[in-house]
Parts: sequence; structure tokens; C-alpha cells
Amino acid sequence: MPVIREVRATPGGRVRLDVASQGYSADAESFGDKLERWGHRLFRDRILFSALGLAIVLSFPGYYIPKAMDASEATMMIFVAPALLCFVYFLVGLALRAAASLVVTVLMVVSLPLLLIGPYRRWLFGTRSPIERRRGFVHTSQIHAGRIQAEGDRVVVWVQLTSGMHVSYTAHGDAGRRLAQQFAALLGPHRLQPTH
Repeated sequence: MPVIREVRATPGGRVRLDVASQGYSADAESFGDKLERWGHRLFRDRILFSALGLAIVLSFPGYYIPKAMDASEATMMIFVAPALLCFVYFLVGLALRAAASLVVTVLMVVSLPLLLIGPYRRWLFGTRSPIERRRGFVHTSQIHAGRIQAEGDRVVVWVQLTSGMHVSYTAHGDAGRRLAQQFAALLGPHRLQPTH
């Protein structure tokens, strides 16, 4: 069952969409989802190594320019501070990523006997109840019509339910492409309205 994260629902805020052939479930973003989203946004490889590269590049003029000007050590710290901040950001990011993987490993090893308990196992592995039993489940028979609009990397899906309620889901990038693909398959040609 495809899961689409980083989706904003109007009304509803950030949601996690689980799409199946019989419908979809829009559940509020959990604390774990928020933590994962922020961790990915702030500490992905490209950002961390860009900070390291910037620290290296800034360290040369930050050290040699004050030396050439015969500046005091306090003035030298003003020139070196940006490089130090970038390097500290790099180190903090690496430390947080290492700590997160260590916590997951320790949790897995320590909790091996508890894996026999179903609710604990579902919590640990993030498995959820069947899609039809969830509170935010929308069956395909409840969908009156839908529309998909893509602008650049932003995708908006409008859904009109048989109850008259309108919901829109917005996602960017890869999440937007998956959103458009899954809802095009879910709505089918008879419910999908052309965009203007």
C-alpha cells in the first residue's frame, strides 16, 4: 500500500496518505513523521557536507586576512566565527544522526523479547491497523469527483465527496508526483475532471 508523506490537506493540515484500491486514508502527521521530516530537511547529506565545505572555504580568509591586517585576537574571532559555526553545524548533524541510529539499534536489541506482544510490535515497526478501520478512511464510493493540477513540482489534488465536502491535498517534488499518480489511479477516468 503506497504511503505519501509531506502532504498538506485543506482542511486538516499536514497528513500522511495511505492509498489502496478501495479508497484512501488521510491521517494526521504523527510526532515521528514530524521528527523524520525535520531531520531530513535539516540534516541530509547534501546540507551537512555543504556546511563542511563552507567551513573549509571560510576558514582560509577568516584566518589569513586578520593575520595580514595585524588584527587582535578578538577581531580574528569575528572573521573565523562563520567558519566555526558551519563546522559546529556539521558536527551536530553527524552526532544527531549517529545518536538516532544508535537509539534505534539499542531499542531493537533490548526489546527482542517484547516483539511477541502485538501492540508493541505494531508501535515499534510503525505498522498500522487496516486502512478500512482508520478514522480518516474515504471509500471510493464516497468520492464524487476529483481534479489533479500540477504546476512545476507542486501538485494539488481536489476531491469532492458525495456529502458535498471539498478537500484538497498539496505536495511538492517526489511526494507530489506520487500523489498525482495514486489519485489518478484511484479516481479513474469516470471521476477525474479535466483541469482548466
